Amino acid sequence: MTKTTKMLPLAEALRQAVQKDDIEQACDLLQTSLGVTDGGVAGVCFSDVAIHPEEDGIAWAELDPLTRHARLCDYIKTEVNFMAEPEGARLELAGFETYHTGGGCMALARHLPDGSRWLVTDEGGTEIPSPDEEIGVGHYGEDGEIYFQKTYPAGQFDKEAFLELVEKSPRGAPKVYDRDGMVDEDERRAFVEEQEIDEEALEAFRATRKQMSARAFGELIGDAMWEDDETSQFLVYDDAWYIEICDDGDHMLILGNQCWITREGITLEELERKLYDFAKDETG
Repeated sequence: MTKTTKMLPLAEALRQAVQKDDIEQACDLLQTSLGVTDGGVAGVCFSDVAIHPEEDGIAWAELDPLTRHARLCDYIKTEVNFMAEPEGARLELAGFETYHTGGGCMALARHLPDGSRWLVTDEGGTEIPSPDEEIGVGHYGEDGEIYFQKTYPAGQFDKEAFLELVEKSPRGAPKVYDRDGMVDEDERRAFVEEQEIDEEALEAFRATRKQMSARAFGELIGDAMWEDDETSQFLVYDDAWYIEICDDGDHMLILGNQCWITREGITLEELERKLYDFAKDETG
């Protein structure tokens, strides 16, 4: 027998959704009430939320009712705005994904391996723009520092030229932009040469990788922290740095108060790059 879900008035669906400790059930209630049939943008709006606590996520079940209500209202606003736009009305860019910037605001985003990201929005910075309106773009560092910002007047956004600019933004991109937002070829070439040398060092760092138990790693570096841990497995680099292998086969890197795990869309190669950069900074 097919299971059917009763469509509730939106206000009642919101009231019930706030009471749900499971974010997926909460979104299902609202999507049914709104008439969403294609999965909607719930995954984008709640990318930081988990049913259970995670290293860098929020446990939905632990949020208070007022916070849940505010987050769900933002989600409803975003979902309604998306539903109101005809198909093909929003700009699409190869390599970019829909990204929720907070408060019901959306952008197209491309995340780069160094932690920086490109964002593309409308004039107000709240919506994904249509191709023929004023378009704002920006390249931002991992900690929010502004590398580059530019607003294209309506009808003057050249998609191919912009994507070429994005492809030419290597790590350390602030060095290669001129004040008009174009890439200075001499600066870029010099920087790329520096990066090629750095890439060779990174590959040498990767070549030292070997798998061992946490206990063996502790013995290697003279740290008793893992002396009773026979089960945890590490990927060890330069006999000094490690990435943990999770029970499900994913890889996790913890540096200070930051944590990344491959199940969240980052690759092992990107984790290795972060670990390499950290080790280089630590050792000078």
